Amino acid sequence: MSMDLNETLKAFESTEANLVKLDQLWSEMERFLSTANSNFHNAEHEKEYESRARSFRLILRTMPKIDGHELEDEVDRYDDVFIAHYQASEVGDFEVIVDQRSVAYRQRRLLDEYRFRFNSKRRELARQSAADLGRRVDALLIRIGESSSGFEPHQTIPSEIWDQLRREIKEIDALVGSSVKRPARWGDLHRHLRYGQKHDLVDIVEHDWPDGTELEKRANFDRGEGASGGWRDGRGLAGA
Repeated sequence: MSMDLNETLKAFESTEANLVKLDQLWSEMERFLSTANSNFHNAEHEKEYESRARSFRLILRTMPKIDGHELEDEVDRYDDVFIAHYQASEVGDFEVIVDQRSVAYRQRRLLDEYRFRFNSKRRELARQSAADLGRRVDALLIRIGESSSGFEPHQTIPSEIWDQLRREIKEIDALVGSSVKRPARWGDLHRHLRYGQKHDLVDIVEHDWPDGTELEKRANFDRGEGASGGWRDGRGLAGA
């Protein structure tokens, strides 16, 4: 793997980990918002909500732009949501109440939009690099097969070349991330990689890897879903 790709994958993994944290924090905050969107102010819920809001904002500041798109901070104070709900209830108009709730929960829509763009970017990277990684695995499997042609089924493949195969598969996993569903035998592939015997190689060549190449096809779907533009976009994802 080139240094550029390696650094890009690290950036994606870091961003995805932080996005998961933001999703979890917002889900917890939404539960406390349920009382803010009522006629009963709950001081304990306000405390818990505001504590998570501070953590949310700290992480949000680290999120990179994706093709110029920034994850905005639209988190309201608990008291502001409570007051807005009270005022909307006083008006008594159904549309006003619905609009107020929509505003209070708009951060979820922003998270979902960012996640969509993030997954699109990751699939774009996979489209650019998966084929090359696949060819490298093909060549490596041929080399391992030739070097172990006289091995018994339960004889262990030399670790030097087998560890190289493990690294290539690990790179593919990192490349596609969570945005692409794994083929049915991907778990079997990892199990065979863990043991590394001749019969494991046979299963990988005959079953696991042919099924695994489906990942490349899956990485190439929905080509038109992502925003246009290159990876290196100023302060954007993988652009530092």
